Amino acid sequence: MNITDFCKVILKAPLKSVYDWSCETENAFFYLGWKGAADFKTGIVDVCSSDEQAIEKGASKQLLGKIERERNNLRDAVSAGKSIYYVLRVKQNPESDKNWGIVAKSKPMSNNTLILELADIKEHENGRITATRIDQQEARRFRLNPK
Repeated sequence: MNITDFCKVILKAPLKSVYDWSCETENAFFYLGWKGAADFKTGIVDVCSSDEQAIEKGASKQLLGKIERERNNLRDAVSAGKSIYYVLRVKQNPESDKNWGIVAKSKPMSNNTLILELADIKEHENGRITATRIDQQEARRFRLNPK
């Protein structure tokens, strides 16, 4: 299913805009990230890249603005004491990893999509935000037991 339907039906957290990278409920914040940002050996998730890294990979000013908006959404959710989750999307076009001027496209999502629960959210001086994975579940858990 597409990401809009996934957020609405599975997470019970409709997107405010089809261009958003996050959605939330009263108690939970879901960051719609890429699988490549999660290191399963160390448990560290690179939630938001630094502006420097984004510029090196060809991000436009519009994309940099979007990154900052999502950082602010994440900060607000952490301040509000919400549970933070990272939804692992898989790219259809992996070449967009190296060139952020190419719009990344998500493969369809399902009940089997992995969702990581995060803790120890850290904002680094350069704007990068990392977190530690403390749990992972398939999306079906959220469909049956919404957060």
